[in-house]
Amino acid sequence: MDVTDAAGVQAAFAAAEAWAGRIDILVNNSGVAPAGPGIDLDEADWDRTLDTNLKGAWLVSRAFARSARTAKRSGAIVNVASILGSRVAGHVAAYAASKAGLIQLTKARRSNPPASAFGSTRWPRFTSRPISTERSSRASPARR
Repeated sequence: MDVTDAAGVQAAFAAAEAWAGRIDILVNNSGVAPAGPGIDLDEADWDRTLDTNLKGAWLVSRAFARSARTAKRSGAIVNVASILGSRVAGHVAAYAASKAGLIQLTKARRSNPPASAFGSTRWPRFTSRPISTERSSRASPARR
């Protein structure tokens, strides 16, 4: 599922419900993290990061909450953010901004949730893994 595509998210969620039945818990755990100084990121990398890490969580949460509201049932949403949503490490500006946005989105949902959905955020610590050292295929040779 492409979490950045609203129609695709809605179709995937409907297919998951048709297969599994009632869905009570949603865990948003998608993420990309292009590495490099923020000044060197191109707009496509910035957009891809915010679209995947923040917009994607919003789209999937929206599909889940709407389904729960329609069925008049409760549910739980867990958004996996990052410690970088509250503090910054070098060379991950877009990632840190997206995770800070996800933390704030979760707080906003808790203060004004649909009657049927509760949200929480988990903040794993940042580690150097393939996602944290990913390079865009569109990166210039100088950035590789």
